[in-house]
Amino acid sequence: MDRPQIEAVIAALDACFPREDACVAIRRAGDSDQCTVVANQRGYQRLGVELLKAAYAPTNAGGQTDAVCVDLSYLLAGYSQLQLTGFERRDPEPRTLIGDGILAGLSNAAVALGMLSVFIVGCYTVANWVTTVVLAF
Repeated sequence: MDRPQIEAVIAALDACFPREDACVAIRRAGDSDQCTVVANQRGYQRLGVELLKAAYAPTNAGGQTDAVCVDLSYLLAGYSQLQLTGFERRDPEPRTLIGDGILAGLSNAAVALGMLSVFIVGCYTVANWVTTVVLAF
């Protein structure tokens, strides 16, 4: 599908799911950074439509380079513990794996050095044992 076709589908979905009775709340899960989204069926439908609209909305809303205009004011419940204040469309920073970075490189080198040391001590022990057994005969 090309962009005009996708935008037509989004407009059709926007017309299919009315805003009335749509309700979404975002609750914080205890003291953690995790959240739970609680919504009725119409709320999830409208949230999906609004996020699809954000994928194709022009950027630079409010003077911010990557900001997109998303209207969720009608959708978020008054008892929602978190409010979504802005939306940006850009590639997020890539996640770094545990194996990345200087500290991980140093720890990998230390493990390799330790394994090499154990190998050398093992070879020395075997050679010493063989020498002792050969000299005993």
